[in-house]
Amino acid sequence: MSRPKAAIDRQQVLIMPTSPLTVRSITARPTVLKLKRPVVIRIATITDWPVVVIDLHTEEGIVGRSYLEPYVVKAMRYLVPALEDLGALLKGRRVAPVELFDAADLTVRRVSDRDYRASIEDPRIDRSKDHLLSDILVIAVCAMLCGAEHFVDFEDFGHSKEDFLRSFLELPHK
Repeated sequence: MSRPKAAIDRQQVLIMPTSPLTVRSITARPTVLKLKRPVVIRIATITDWPVVVIDLHTEEGIVGRSYLEPYVVKAMRYLVPALEDLGALLKGRRVAPVELFDAADLTVRRVSDRDYRASIEDPRIDRSKDHLLSDILVIAVCAMLCGAEHFVDFEDFGHSKEDFLRSFLELPHK
């Protein structure tokens, strides 16, 4: 029994050798989309949706495109320069997303494996320690990078990203 032509073509494409690509630059363009229907959440009504459009340019002339949605417009002023700095850091390196992710993940794990909790004094009284201080600090920093400005924003961020945060934080309290 023969396979459909589309299946054969797809299999051939998957095994074709590819030429290595080299990073030339990363450009990041902030834009704000006006929503036809606002998103209503506990702390705000969102009428504008920020998006950072990212282009990865290669020396070989190929451009890869992606985007980030930082939730708040203010966050773009920090993300765009960080992405451009990342482009400068990667310039001349081979495009290898899996290897780059693994190297970054290993770095983060090494930092998180160290016990920084011992060097930060927890000012809370024992009966109010529902959450680990280290978890609270990581969530607060991540939320601030996404534009949160208030502890209610931090809490909302933590709830909305709980599955992701559980992948690397303890979060023993549900």
